Amino acid sequence: MTARLHGDELTPHELVFDEPCTGLRTTVTLRPAPGGTDLTVHQKRLPPELRTTQAADGLAGILDALATHLMETR
Repeated sequence: MTARLHGDELTPHELVFDEPCTGLRTTVTLRPAPGGTDLTVHQKRLPPELRTTQAADGLAGILDALATHLMETR
């Protein structure tokens, strides 16, 4: 996948990128939280094939794997 990053739209704790084939826009926001950092993923223009339980479970699995990796490398 190739994505365009939108640097002019970013806050210091935000990453916004577009997937050009589907038009999907994903915004990842990081915020300080007690004991760590909260990560929020928000997606707009989600195509129908990504509005499934399987797709949601896949994204949740990726985020779980990221959390595990970050905890192991502390």
